[in-house]
Amino acid sequence: QSQHQEYVQAPARKRVAPGPGPCVPVRYADASSSGYACRCRPAGPPGRAVGESTRELRVRVLVTGGAGYIGSVIVSRLLARGHAVTALDDLSRGHAAAVAPGAHLVAGDVRDGSLVAGLLRDEGCEAVVHMAALAEVAESVARPDVYREVNVGGTEALLGAMRAAGVARLVFSSTAAVYGAPDTVPIGESAPLRPENPYGETKLAAERLLAAASRHGPDS
Repeated sequence: QSQHQEYVQAPARKRVAPGPGPCVPVRYADASSSGYACRCRPAGPPGRAVGESTRELRVRVLVTGGAGYIGSVIVSRLLARGHAVTALDDLSRGHAAAVAPGAHLVAGDVRDGSLVAGLLRDEGCEAVVHMAALAEVAESVARPDVYREVNVGGTEALLGAMRAAGVARLVFSSTAAVYGAPDTVPIGESAPLRPENPYGETKLAAERLLAAASRHGPDS
């Protein structure tokens, strides 16, 4: 189902709760997944309408990790709904061939704040879907510093680039690993946050960066 006046439509199974401020962090959970998103209401007039019958908005979206397994699907779905999409990926694990025709693929690292800020400005992006991350539990145990640099440092650099470019709308992909071993399944939104590996720890740290940005506003 559609989310009224949202720039980036969340899948129906992800519950997005409204709230005050330019950036509202919310958690979602169902029988198959749980995680975190940061949903921001548009601060100004809505974007251009795609179709009056559906009242959807055409948005220019940057998808980080857009050549990855899930990111490439998000790119395809956004394009199918009439949005303009730029995919940013360093292609170390993603594949250029996975990016749907119609999207603008840029090879680059999300940790490069100058690159990302320039890209947001040049492409006229109004929103970001942040998928870029390292995501293997065993590897995170062997290389925790690398995971912190990419997952936490990358999110921090992205937030700085968004501030510099004046972009305040963000959807963040987290992981059920932030909950560790849950007491119950499906995982409730109020479940304790107790990650058991560096991967989960870095994603939770990224969530907290977003929560701080939400509390203090886009200029923090």
